[in-house]
Amino acid sequence: MIKPAVIALLVIISITSVHAQGVTPLEYSEARAMSWLIRISNFDVSPDTLFVNALLQNQTSVFVTITNDGDESFPRLEIGFEGNISPIMQAGFSAFPLERKSAYQTMFLVNATRAGLYTGNITFDTGVIKKHVPAIISVSENERTTANIEILGNVKAGRNLNAKITIDSGFITEVTLSVTYGIQTVTGQKIGENTISARVSGTSTSQLAIPVPNSVGVGDYFFYAIVDFNGRKYIDAQHFEITTILSFETLIITAFLLIILAVVLGSILQKKEKTIAEYAISSKNQKTQ
Repeated sequence: MIKPAVIALLVIISITSVHAQGVTPLEYSEARAMSWLIRISNFDVSPDTLFVNALLQNQTSVFVTITNDGDESFPRLEIGFEGNISPIMQAGFSAFPLERKSAYQTMFLVNATRAGLYTGNITFDTGVIKKHVPAIISVSENERTTANIEILGNVKAGRNLNAKITIDSGFITEVTLSVTYGIQTVTGQKIGENTISARVSGTSTSQLAIPVPNSVGVGDYFFYAIVDFNGRKYIDAQHFEITTILSFETLIITAFLLIILAVVLGSILQKKEKTIAEYAISSKNQKTQ
């Protein structure tokens, strides 16, 4: 017979494992229930995150490949937009049938009248399966000064996001630039932002850091940098994902405390069973006397 402590421990470990993946037990069960259907009919979108660097008032085109390797055709695949990318982005075809064992390449046009950072999702919906592709569109008005950012390491809630920025001022002599950098959600909500001043001659690389609040949830985020020289901006951004709210250390401590709790509860249950058994034996002996 499996001891109560063992059962409690297994349940706790299972729940902890599910929460570590950033989902609730109900969401986990629903995902497992859908897995059979997805294995039969599914499609892929490439790239899984879309980055577009565009210049102000210049039309830019990008391509996305949609592949259906499954055995089922989809009568209609609809393409939509979420976030502030909607006004500046247009799909070559907004809806079309997706045949089995086929691949399609569809074009997207970007045309913005204001410089800025535009973020959101491109949605691909068959009515059975809906996929989201995070999109980052940086529209710059400075062709001479450019910047490139790179996130260093994994990003976790409650820790600093560390990044490297390389700026090419476009000038041989030293110039003063302002660099504004921060984090925002897919819907455009800013989580944190800092502005620094930098003196750059030619090309320069430096480190940036910004805290990621403990309150952020699981999901897609963007780290961005805006380099401003005399009011003309160049913008770069990079996508990152937070897959679990709990850090590894917190998860280990939580699991350890839950194991201790399970052992204590198991011990109490065993003592209770022992007391009941002793009482039953005592009552039986009194009756036989």
